[in-house]
Amino acid sequence: MGNDNNKLENKVNFNQINLRKSIKSNFILKKIFSILDENIKLNMMKYNKNYQKLFGFNIEYYKQRSGRYMVGDRNGKGEEYDFDNIKIFEGEYLNGLKNGKGKEYYKTGELRFEGEYLNGYPKNGIGYTGTGKVFFILYDNRKFKAFYPNSKSEFFGEFINGKIYNVKKYNYLGNLEFEVKYGCGKGIEILDDKSIYEGEYFNGKRNGKGMEYYYYSSSKIKYIGEYLNGKRHGKGKEYYENGEIKFEGDYLNGDWWNGRGYNVRGLCVFKLNYGKGMVEEYHENNEIKFRGYYLNGKRNGRGIEYNFNDELIFEGEYLNGKRNGKGKEYNYLGRILFEGKYLNGKKWNGKEKTYYFNGFLVFEDEYINGEKKSKYYNLCHFMN
Repeated sequence: MGNDNNKLENKVNFNQINLRKSIKSNFILKKIFSILDENIKLNMMKYNKNYQKLFGFNIEYYKQRSGRYMVGDRNGKGEEYDFDNIKIFEGEYLNGLKNGKGKEYYKTGELRFEGEYLNGYPKNGIGYTGTGKVFFILYDNRKFKAFYPNSKSEFFGEFINGKIYNVKKYNYLGNLEFEVKYGCGKGIEILDDKSIYEGEYFNGKRNGKGMEYYYYSSSKIKYIGEYLNGKRHGKGKEYYENGEIKFEGDYLNGDWWNGRGYNVRGLCVFKLNYGKGMVEEYHENNEIKFRGYYLNGKRNGRGIEYNFNDELIFEGEYLNGKRNGKGKEYNYLGRILFEGKYLNGKKWNGKEKTYYFNGFLVFEDEYINGEKKSKYYNLCHFMN
């Protein structure tokens, strides 16, 4: 038994063939993986489709930016969770896409949308605000009726090729206030980040003056100002969810350019001149999110990132808003998860480590030119 443990303690090349040579039983593998943290499982399996299938995770549906991953069959019933293991969708799938009946949820657990889906998009159903009020009704696959939170105004419109082209707004007396035809005029749009836009359009894009609202928090303003070709451009003001100003000044192609930035408590914490300066970004709970240099309105140069709990998660170099150059990633215990070089936001050259919750090293991987060239697995701590 002692000799067996010594063999297991040696680093094993983590690929399908060599791991199966060391551990031939799927049952043992599942037992080992069952005690791992969900985030560690995701980290381990997102590059190995064989293990995705073995352990029931479809990492093709895992999106690192949004923190989404899916469990269940891609044909039939399934569920999606965010990175905090909070359910955000449950329903039916076909060929990997949402098809059939389903429900979407906010992180707070409140229902966001309930109805039918077709090829990954809502077809018919009802959308709700975060406080449980009906926000819009979708019917006939592309037509919709929308309601402003805390307002009696109504909107009728339709989507054409994914864009809102024809919209009518009526006030509480039933009188027509404005109408958008073929993408020109004033209109309303549901944005990807779950806020809404009301303002001017030209050629189907946001152009001119407009406003964005947090529709799940009593119609609070998120941004008010000017747009060009769908992006914030010109004079504008941006707000936190608590109503405090986040940034005011000039925007260029969607980026901060000239102006002042504030924390969640309303204190001015930085100034930008022509997109350049030392900047502080904040989470909604007023904890620091990023502190570093901006150039051309984006993160450029040295910077530090923190999570929602004020724990260091990255320190290193940036280029055009993405991690680029030397950097280090940390977990919540302060241990280095990755140290090396980044290219366009991706790990490029360096070593990555994955730890079990008690601090034992589970994996040690190496990146060479953006690819994992070696994977090692330490089993001894799970077998004792």
